[in-house]
Amino acid sequence: FDDGLDVCCGTGAALLHLRRHARRRVCGIDFSQGMLDEAARRAAEGSGVPVELVRGDALAMTFDEEFDVVTSVGAF
Repeated sequence: FDDGLDVCCGTGAALLHLRRHARRRVCGIDFSQGMLDEAARRAAEGSGVPVELVRGDALAMTFDEEFDVVTSVGAF
């Protein structure tokens, strides 16, 4: 797939798995800045396509058909 999204990405565990398979980019959205900070730290240690992290509410996302794959692991 080209672009992947992880909803409620937390510390980025699933996001980093998506990164291995994406051709263009992966994005994670979470409402917790602390979780996003940890996800950024983990992403910086890895390699692959760019990781974009967005602070936001999963119930009020503004994405519109931007991603080929969307995951959410353990959030709901």
